[in-house]
Amino acid sequence: QAARVQAGLMPFGMPLNPEREVRTISTDYVASPAFPTRGALIETRKEAMKQQCEELRMHGDANAVPREVQRTQKEAREFEFRRPQSGVEPMTLTRLKDSRKRSGIEHNLQNFDYPKPNSYPRYSENPDTPFWLAGQDLSSTAPAHAHTAPIPRSLSEPALKVNHAPFAHEARDDNYDLPDAAHDVAHAAGRLAGG
Repeated sequence: QAARVQAGLMPFGMPLNPEREVRTISTDYVASPAFPTRGALIETRKEAMKQQCEELRMHGDANAVPREVQRTQKEAREFEFRRPQSGVEPMTLTRLKDSRKRSGIEHNLQNFDYPKPNSYPRYSENPDTPFWLAGQDLSSTAPAHAHTAPIPRSLSEPALKVNHAPFAHEARDDNYDLPDAAHDVAHAAGRLAGG
């Protein structure tokens, strides 16, 4: 109890609605009750409830705003909010998009460079250089050391590859010591046997 008093409460618990919670049924005799019958009690309660409803309706009519009026007031406030200022041309969606597009283009031009297209070497500028070597340093394209085996000149079997050197065949430096038949075949093909 002392803790309740110290906290600002009553020393004992009190009912929330004493009129209703403390009410008890009495067995004492009442000579002239306010409601002699149950029907009279129900009728009185019904009349009191009707009167309370009428008072609440009158209070609502005086203070409450209908939904239609609230909606109309809201639309009027929104219209006034969207109304453009005096002397300013109203903004439409098309003008808004156009202004945003222009500002984006200006921002890109100020902050970014124009992309330069790739330039490739032209064969017409230097016709003496093959197109597959254009734009390259000739010294870098040449192999470090060109070491190939001498081309064999053999009558027994043909050379299948350019760098083919058959086993146990002696390579010839020139073809002057070939038989006359080989020179005749070369003349028939239209080229000199010595070259």
